[in-house]
Amino acid sequence: MRSQAWRTRLQIPAIVLGRGVTALATLRSLGRAGIPAYCISHVDDFAGYSRWARCLPNTLQDTSTVAELAAFLRGLPFERAVLMPCSDWWAQKVARLDPELSERFFYVGSSGAVINCFCDKLECAALAEAHGIPHPKTFAVDSPGDVNALPISRDTSYFIKARDSQAFTMLLGIKAAQVSTVEDARAVVEKAHAVGQQVLLQEYLPGPPTNHYFVDGYADPAGNIHARFVRQRLRMHPWPFGNSTCTRSIEMTEVPDILETVDRLVAASGIRGIFSVEVKRDTRDGIAKVLDVNLRPWWYVEFAAVCGVNVCEMAYRAAIGLPVKQVTSYKVGRTCVFPLYDFGACLRLIGTGEMTPLDWASSWLFSKHTILSFHDPLPYVHCYSVMGLSYLGTRARRMPERLRRRLLGERLGPASVDHST
Repeated sequence: MRSQAWRTRLQIPAIVLGRGVTALATLRSLGRAGIPAYCISHVDDFAGYSRWARCLPNTLQDTSTVAELAAFLRGLPFERAVLMPCSDWWAQKVARLDPELSERFFYVGSSGAVINCFCDKLECAALAEAHGIPHPKTFAVDSPGDVNALPISRDTSYFIKARDSQAFTMLLGIKAAQVSTVEDARAVVEKAHAVGQQVLLQEYLPGPPTNHYFVDGYADPAGNIHARFVRQRLRMHPWPFGNSTCTRSIEMTEVPDILETVDRLVAASGIRGIFSVEVKRDTRDGIAKVLDVNLRPWWYVEFAAVCGVNVCEMAYRAAIGLPVKQVTSYKVGRTCVFPLYDFGACLRLIGTGEMTPLDWASSWLFSKHTILSFHDPLPYVHCYSVMGLSYLGTRARRMPERLRRRLLGERLGPASVDHST
C-alpha cells in the first residue's frame, strides 16, 4: 500500500519554467526518473520537442511578471503540481508567489531573499566577506564617476561585471569586460547604465579554465546537503569571460578545501534546494574563491543526473513529501560538451597550439552532449534545422545587396566604389 501511494504521488506533474538547454536538461532529468513534466516552451524553443516534454498553452515570456505567472498557474487544470524554475528570473518569481498558491503548486528551494542575494553579485560579495568565505576583491560602481577612485591600472587586472548577469548578458551580449584604464571602465559603466544595468568592479583571478570548479548539489529544507557533484571546467567560450563549454566529473576527494568552502557558504547563506557553486583556484595563493552561485538547474544538470546525481528528482520528491536519499558517489572521469559554444573554444585552442584537430574530434566523440541525445533526438534536429534555415535566410537577404555592390564595383572601378553604403 505504501509503495502504491508513492507511485500515485509520482504522477503529480512538474512544470518546467524556462527554455533552451537548461529547460531541456531538466525535462530529461525528470522524464528519465518517470516524472511527468510539462513545459511552457515556445514554438522556436527546441526544449519543447523532447520526448519527455508535454507543452502547455503558453502566454508567458521570460520577462512576465509575478502576477502574470500567478494568473497562468491558477488557470491550469492540475489539482497539484511541482514548479521547476530554470533561470534566475523564474526562480525569483516563483519565490515571490502568493503563499496561497503553494497549496496547489509546490516548490522546494531557497527563499526570495536568498535568491535575490545571489542574483545581485554585489550582495553576494558582501555575504562572502561577512562570513570569511574566499571571494575576489569587489567594488561597488554606482555611477561612472565612481571609477576615478577605483584601483584600475595597466598593472592590475580588474573587470566590470554586472550585478544582474542575466539581464546584462541579454541586453549587451557579454558577461563582463576587462578594463585597464579609468577611461575604459567609465565607457563600460556608461554603456551599462544606458540600458538600466548596475555594475561592479571585480578582481580577475589569474589561471586557466581548468582552475574553475563547480560543486552542484541539493540541500533539504533544514539545510542538510544530500548530494554533491563536483566537476572541473576544461574549456570555456568566449575567452576570458564566458561559460563552460566542456566539463569533467571529478572525485570529491580531489578538492576537499572547495567542498569545505561550499558547505560553509550553504550554512551561512540559507541555501535550500538545488544549487550550483562556481569557484576558481587563484594561481597566486592557491586559494579557491567563490565566483558565482546558481539556485536552480543549470546547463549541465542532466550531465549530473547521468553521472548519478539527479538533483531535479530530489527537489521534486522533497516537494511532494517523499524521502530523498543521500548520494555519496557518482561516475567520475566523464565529460560533457556544449558543441554550439565549444566550437569557438576549440578553434582558439587550435590556433594557440594547445589542441590538435584529433584532440577536438576525440573530445566530442567520447563526451556526452548537451542537446544531442540518441534517446531524445528531436530537440537536436529542431535546434540545428532552425539555425541552418536562419543562416540561409540571412545569406539570401544579403544577396541582392552584394550583387548590387559587385555590379557597381565592376562598372565604376575599385577606386570609385563608395563603401559607406
